[in-house]
Amino acid sequence: MVNLLDDVFKNTTEEVRERKEFKLPAIVTIVLYNGEGNLTPVQSFKEYTANYGDFGDNIIDFKYLLFDLNRQSEEDILTTHKLLDFVFDVDLKRNLHSTEDFHRVTQKLAGLSHELTEDDVKTFISWFNRAILKGSVDEKLEKEAVAAFVKGEVKPMSYAVDRLIEKERKEESNIQAILFAKKLLKRGRPIEEIAEDSGLTRDEIEKLRA
Repeated sequence: MVNLLDDVFKNTTEEVRERKEFKLPAIVTIVLYNGEGNLTPVQSFKEYTANYGDFGDNIIDFKYLLFDLNRQSEEDILTTHKLLDFVFDVDLKRNLHSTEDFHRVTQKLAGLSHELTEDDVKTFISWFNRAILKGSVDEKLEKEAVAAFVKGEVKPMSYAVDRLIEKERKEESNIQAILFAKKLLKRGRPIEEIAEDSGLTRDEIEKLRA
């Protein structure tokens, strides 16, 4: 908050700052929480300082607005059909780890995309790719997803979700194969048999043995 105010002050000309009507902007602190349990920390800043009760109103204090995403209804989140509402809703649904929920949300967002500017769509898709899809979608597909959202289409986004899920399944399967191969190595099984049983290549198994 101090850095934001300092930035505004430094980027305001001295002539404007010296005017009586000059005011610094209000800053409202918002915390988005998507954990499984209830959020228990205090919401007043002064309660994080030592002996705050000795100083009354003479110390820095503010309260933050708490948005507990897992305890907000979908209707409450999707009230304005704006970019942050979309982000809240997707962030809420990703905790469910459900393919159907992912697809349902992307379909809803595609249907409401006319509420967003193209810049908003680009921002959302970029966030979705990095925060939800973990960067698994290449730049070409990301651009296709932006174009699809602008047109109110959903297939490219659903395709990206499917790619992520398939990628995670392959990684999980590969981890299981590596663990299985290590057990067989400890038992002294021949590399050819381990490769046949685990699905790993001879080179991959040789690396495990090294």
